[in-house]
Amino acid sequence: MKKDSSKRNRNATDGATYTDKKKAYNARPDQKKYRTELNKANAESQKKGVTKVGDSKDMSHTNKGTIVVEDSSKNRARNSRTKSLNKKKI
Repeated sequence: MKKDSSKRNRNATDGATYTDKKKAYNARPDQKKYRTELNKANAESQKKGVTKVGDSKDMSHTNKGTIVVEDSSKNRARNSRTKSLNKKKI
């Protein structure tokens, strides 16, 4: 028997699931541009030999606005949903 994840992820106020909100957020023009910048930088770094396919490295925006190579686990951990939810609880 499968669990119904749609009920678990529903927001009590507007009825939208987390997945619905994530899709809407990622469809915004500014997020598309952000993602495009990182994808282009990743492709360029692979052409230059800085990173390789499957080496678990991501291109990451810094606070200064530059793009740097970073381990994917560190990059994604810093920007994870669970971390943001934990901040709200405190």
